[in-house]
Amino acid sequence: MTDVYLGWPGSYARAIFDGFEPRYPINLLVSFAYIDEWRRDCEAGVWPSDRIASTMLDSGAFTAHTTGKAIDREALLAEQRSGRWTESVALDAIGDAAKSEANWRATVAAGSDAFPTFHYGEPWDVLERYVTESWKVGLGGIVGRPKAEQVRWYDEVFRRGWPARFPLSGSIDERLLRRYPFHSCDSAVWYLELVRYAGWALPDGRYLCLKGPAVAERIAGARYSADRYAERGQRMAARWRKALREVDRRRPARP
Repeated sequence: MTDVYLGWPGSYARAIFDGFEPRYPINLLVSFAYIDEWRRDCEAGVWPSDRIASTMLDSGAFTAHTTGKAIDREALLAEQRSGRWTESVALDAIGDAAKSEANWRATVAAGSDAFPTFHYGEPWDVLERYVTESWKVGLGGIVGRPKAEQVRWYDEVFRRGWPARFPLSGSIDERLLRRYPFHSCDSAVWYLELVRYAGWALPDGRYLCLKGPAVAERIAGARYSADRYAERGQRMAARWRKALREVDRRRPARP
């Protein structure tokens, strides 16, 4: 499988999902930094279960790193072990590989199957340990760098770590998804393009900026993006099915 996780749209969730009948089941990624808002939406019935296929709980480390918002580690661990999530990401310490690894090991010892994240620039022996010991290994710190640099790094990651379950984090770039057998991918771009930024990424690489479209048009665009990216996931799952079966055969099973 190659699951496409759409980043939770926060305050736009009600507007986007009210009355929306997606063509494909939707996978959602939620940052623990916004877990209270997510719970309120769940209690309000914004996420009918028949619309959501899989869920991923992100640790919120990036949000904490960029905003200074602290992550309650015990509360995160309790949520990871709650059984409410299809998969979850261990809390990493951006810029500190040793601390990130220690956090992951402590999480596993406490009974969570959250997976660690290997970051751009970290020693390769960290990746080798993660691939050997964890059922899945996140990849971080690369989004926003030049595409050629991303390709070089992913080439090296797959050369050293394959076969393994790697997610393409923070991106739903079809060029990358077609080049590598990612286990999953995730991004919030599906709604940010239109709802917040009023823009559209075109297939040829250009970016179209819309001049003040009405809110209804933006919501319709976000819904179209949700379907478009979910369909991309269907195609990538078919493309990499055989390769990912090999991963299941040769790497640790999910605990």
